Amino acid sequence: MASVGKFIFNTQIGDANFGKIEFEANTSYDGLNDTSDAEFRFKVVDPAGLTVRDYPVSADFTSVGPNGYEAAGETDIPLDSTGRDFLRGTYTLYIELITPTPETIEYELEYSFEPPVTSEETNAEDADGEYFGVLTADVNCQTARVTFTDDSDYTGWTMDDRTIVVQPPIIAGQNPPSAVESDNTADDDVAITFTWTNVTYTGALEAHVSKTTDADDLDAIVVDEVSSIIATAVADIRCGDLGFCDLLPCVDSLFNKAYNEACANGGWSRVAPKTMADLNAANIMLDLYHKHLLCGNQSSAAAYKLKFTAMLGDACDCGCGSTPASVEPRPYAP
Repeated sequence: MASVGKFIFNTQIGDANFGKIEFEANTSYDGLNDTSDAEFRFKVVDPAGLTVRDYPVSADFTSVGPNGYEAAGETDIPLDSTGRDFLRGTYTLYIELITPTPETIEYELEYSFEPPVTSEETNAEDADGEYFGVLTADVNCQTARVTFTDDSDYTGWTMDDRTIVVQPPIIAGQNPPSAVESDNTADDDVAITFTWTNVTYTGALEAHVSKTTDADDLDAIVVDEVSSIIATAVADIRCGDLGFCDLLPCVDSLFNKAYNEACANGGWSRVAPKTMADLNAANIMLDLYHKHLLCGNQSSAAAYKLKFTAMLGDACDCGCGSTPASVEPRPYAP
């Protein structure tokens, strides 16, 4: 059985019919002929059983001749109870066909409407169709490369087009850099060689996806769904010493505290347990921090620095912050 018509759920950012269920009549449907008119009417019932759109009094579309799919109308996709996302679930879709015979035939199909979801974030903010994917930023200090990769889950969807755009940092005294964009839809990452540290790169992903439920021998209704996935990511370039020298005064302070206690109380065995624990923890974390720096594991090194300052910043009272030299942009070469 050829399809009688089509419903299109449109949540694609930037499309003129965004937020709509579009109707299309198939004027080439079996049983119609080249010369007679046929009337098409469309009806939509939402997952809660409410009629979103009832059959109209007048036909949505009257066909003359077998021209294939032609636009027949549209209705809004209802919002969920939060008002921030479109209502997901099983919709019941109907097409009423009045043939030239005349004969009235009603076709029905249940369709599960589930826009893409690939992360824990809110599915759509203010029902603007912004379904969030996953864009991952990776910094490699050894190669001086930053890579933004689309790690979104597209299972069940066809990739229609995808763009990843990366904006390099603006550095005082340097020419403003141009954004770097992926070459084509097949590219799932953008890699850039950087020559400055203590700077930030930002990446943005937008992908347009679609899927089709074909009519079979029992279902004469086709359903298309078109949607979008977006994501952003930030890459902080903190290569070089990453403020390593800033942390040494903190370890010096802890050592001097332990040394003074040992001198005052008759030896190292009499140093307060907490004082020794702070000193040992500082040395271990600083050692791991330094080793990760040497191996080019910038993100791991930064994590150890964060733990170091969070755990010992108050203990040593030495200002374990960053000096201007460790936060201002500066040239970098691995």
